[in-house]
Amino acid sequence: MSTNNKSLNSANTINIQSREGNSMTQLSKKQQQEIQKQLKDAREFTREKLERTVGKEATAIQLAKSLPSGFVTKVKLAAGLLKDYAKGNYREIPWNTIACLGAGIAYLASPLDAVPDFIPVAGLADDALLLTLVFKGVSADLDDYAAWRERQKEKSGPGASGRLAA
Repeated sequence: MSTNNKSLNSANTINIQSREGNSMTQLSKKQQQEIQKQLKDAREFTREKLERTVGKEATAIQLAKSLPSGFVTKVKLAAGLLKDYAKGNYREIPWNTIACLGAGIAYLASPLDAVPDFIPVAGLADDALLLTLVFKGVSADLDDYAAWRERQKEKSGPGASGRLAA
């Protein structure tokens, strides 16, 4: 599916449009409902949920290895951002971004979602779609975090023990 415009409208429904601007309905009703649930979860994301999500980092990274290339790097970056935020190391980010990333990582780490992960190929397709939407929506914040993280590595120098997340 070749898309370049993914957004949430005011009714919190997902619009996926092709390059030609045609609306595309590629999700089953169940997938659409599950993504709507995740969007609601993101709006209700709390500090407690953030702590639980940070604890699911290893599971999320392991599952990301089954997704198309590029997801592992982004999931690791997102997990690092969530960890650094939870520890108080990095706070230059809107809570909305933390909530969206947290909900996306929690969804990936959950074995029971719109399409259970044990179903070959299709089981992770919904995870990939949801993460694509999340990463597109917070890309500028992820880029800012990546730049901040690089500056922190440069400051601490080789072999220095920093306060950075994985």
